[in-house]
Amino acid sequence: MEGKEPGTHLLYPRSPIGEPAEFERVMRGIAQMPTQDVRWMSVNGVKQNLPMDHWDCDGCGGPIKPGDRCGTWTVWTEEHGGIAPWEHAYLMPGASGAG
Repeated sequence: MEGKEPGTHLLYPRSPIGEPAEFERVMRGIAQMPTQDVRWMSVNGVKQNLPMDHWDCDGCGGPIKPGDRCGTWTVWTEEHGGIAPWEHAYLMPGASGAG
């Protein structure tokens, strides 16, 4: 995530042959303990629960602990109509972080 500016950005516009546009949302802050209702991901439309006892950085693979400075990076295509903000469950609002 280094070099990415916080906010929502267009990554790739819709292609001339109809491939959907792709977007990203980058946020930085201080990690907080998430709840089980936000510890999941969707894989091919199927909800997969994630463990509560640990979570790690998608970038470096290192562990993330409450109080760590970190960032989030969410990517989606226009076919999904946008991904609702979820970062507040992991990051303290208004806190700046490295990431």
